Amino acid sequence: AAAAAAAAPATAPQSASLTGHYALVFSTVVLRLGTAAGNDAPAKKKKATVQPDAQAVDALRAFVDCTGDDVLGKAAAANYERAARVPDYADVATALAAAVGEAHGSRQMRAIYAVLLPYMKGNFPHQRVVAASVLAEFVNHAGADAVLMRQLVNALLASLVDNNLKVYALRGLGNVVAAGAPPPPPPPRRRRRRR
Repeated sequence: AAAAAAAAPATAPQSASLTGHYALVFSTVVLRLGTAAGNDAPAKKKKATVQPDAQAVDALRAFVDCTGDDVLGKAAAANYERAARVPDYADVATALAAAVGEAHGSRQMRAIYAVLLPYMKGNFPHQRVVAASVLAEFVNHAGADAVLMRQLVNALLASLVDNNLKVYALRGLGNVVAAGAPPPPPPPRRRRRRR
């Protein structure tokens, strides 16, 4: 019990310092998953000590432990094994984004959007995929925030031209109706003139 009490104060300052930077750290961690996706080449060499995919998963674990967020913790725990694998990393980022949207709402999603938006046009395809999959999932949770919804839809529409992002952009745009956003108004009817 004494060891647990001594450990509790050590983690509280980390959590408190993370509070103001949650969006930045979350974005960095999910982008790291995209950067490290399938990048286990150094592990195949002799005496290699750096394994980018394992480090990305460790960073995700550390972030989840530091936040103490139960919803994010459940989503991450279900996906640690798949987090840095090439076909799965985008789905893991989507699951993490869903947990953030559910647990933290519009305020954190706006901040994460601001961090990830530049990566939608970045140089690394896997980072672009991560950014697109996170923003696409945020559409499901932004129904009450019309400004954020508009920003997300505009970002996803702009990414339709990128073949790497097209599937994720369409997934996010398909989520607009499910998010409860009001449908667009019908076009005005033209009245026919009688002659």
